[in-house]
Amino acid sequence: MREDWKPFVTSAGVELRYGPFVAGMYHEIVARALELHPDPQVPRKSVDTFDGPEDVDDPDEPGYKAALQAARLARASFLGEAALDLCVEVVDWDAWRAQAERLARYVPGGKPPDDEQDLKVWFLARYALRTGDDWNLIRRIQSFSQIEDEEVRRRVEFFRRDVAGAEGAGADAPGGAA
Repeated sequence: MREDWKPFVTSAGVELRYGPFVAGMYHEIVARALELHPDPQVPRKSVDTFDGPEDVDDPDEPGYKAALQAARLARASFLGEAALDLCVEVVDWDAWRAQAERLARYVPGGKPPDDEQDLKVWFLARYALRTGDDWNLIRRIQSFSQIEDEEVRRRVEFFRRDVAGAEGAGADAPGGAA
């Protein structure tokens, strides 16, 4: 159990610990999600212009909008599953495993995933995370994973200079020079 990760208790009473993706991994997972679920190609339509008909993009075409939404949802699902798989631990998993296996009897297929890690992700998605606040855990993990040292340094510099009233752009922020 990673003690430096943050604690979180879901609305179902499942105690979790969560932390960020390993450095750089979040961006690789985003790239993989885009590779697996790319945006559809924007359809074209012909419009009459002064010089004659011209083909232009048609981003308002209903089929395109539906396909774009489906691709975005698939990417979000992929990222969410990765976050649950790699960045969330169930405290006292042994006590919850039996509950996860019981739940499987009532879903299509009636059988839980065979792999222990897949079972944990399945349990989190179908039982432990029930409310919008529970699912915001994914956003918190993504936020942790996107902040880098340089960004933190710039935020501290901004705070000291603009909010605390420090003088000049160099305002004594920790870290290397920009």
